[in-house]
Amino acid sequence: MGRPRITLLCRGSTRVGLGHVMRTRTVADALESRAVVRVVLIGDEAAASLLRDRPWPSLRVDSEAAAASAVTSTRPHAVTVDLTTLTASAFDEVSDDGRRPVASLSPVFDRLDEVPVLFHRATRHPLGPRPGWRMGPDWAVVRPEVAAIPEASFRAAIAPDRPLPVAVCMGGGDAPNLTRRVIERLRAFDRPLLVWALLGEGYRHSFDELERAARADRRHEVILARTTHSMWHVLRGCAVAVLAGGTVTYEAAAAGLPSVNLLADPAQAYLIEDLVAAGAAFHGGSLEGDLSALPRILERLDADRDGLLAAHRAARGLVDGRAAHRIADAMLDLAARAAMAEPAGQGVAA
Repeated sequence: MGRPRITLLCRGSTRVGLGHVMRTRTVADALESRAVVRVVLIGDEAAASLLRDRPWPSLRVDSEAAAASAVTSTRPHAVTVDLTTLTASAFDEVSDDGRRPVASLSPVFDRLDEVPVLFHRATRHPLGPRPGWRMGPDWAVVRPEVAAIPEASFRAAIAPDRPLPVAVCMGGGDAPNLTRRVIERLRAFDRPLLVWALLGEGYRHSFDELERAARADRRHEVILARTTHSMWHVLRGCAVAVLAGGTVTYEAAAAGLPSVNLLADPAQAYLIEDLVAAGAAFHGGSLEGDLSALPRILERLDADRDGLLAAHRAARGLVDGRAAHRIADAMLDLAARAAMAEPAGQGVAA
């Protein structure tokens, strides 16, 4: 029997963000040597650029109907979806009316009631646990370029004689331009900071406006950097990251970088509560508010650099970076069972 066929469906754009695309790409890379892998993207050119030059083919489409048709055309034995929404008709086509196994990489997919398998990075979910759901930090997908920060390097970052190096990373697209809001809010911070504003592939806002916001801050040094592959080279030199509570929060924990997380939806605090409970991350409040809690949290961390070191140490072992391979194993098992049940004569792609 040849290799099983696994198709991965995701959505990403400058408007909705690129985290789902990066997570799908990491899982597809883990599957590639053992399955016939194809990725279907509902998204824009910024998202599609993240899938180029991979060892598996990808297809960008503009609609859910086109995506469902593209998935079906690959005759997959199993499918992963990394989406927040999908119409009932498109999901029925992707799942072959429930006959094809579908697993979600997204914990906020609106059709989780119809998905037999969920790979979820937290130990709790409002709808779970359920049979077939894998839950906890062991299932937090981390890109392979994320490496543990040596304690000696972290100690250098938090040395008491230097401004606290803070990274601001609000997603690859940052559609609401949270980066600028955070930079403007940090003016209220009394002591000097070194602020790295990391702008992703999909950042489409005015650089002039962002630069003016940075120049208006006479107290802090603000560095604007467009990063994709080099993001983690910068983050390894920081003491704390201001994040939006998405996949990068778990990557930060895997690296040992403490994070302050601003959540778009307070009801989704369960997504980071394991890290917060362990002392490896901090809740910074809601993005819908005025972000007034953020300077206070950073002031406390700046004044207690031993506390930052404790947070760095607390992250050890929480996220081991092997989730993509665990997910690959689980998907291969689902696909192999589906392949065994495939009617004679349909065959399996080599």
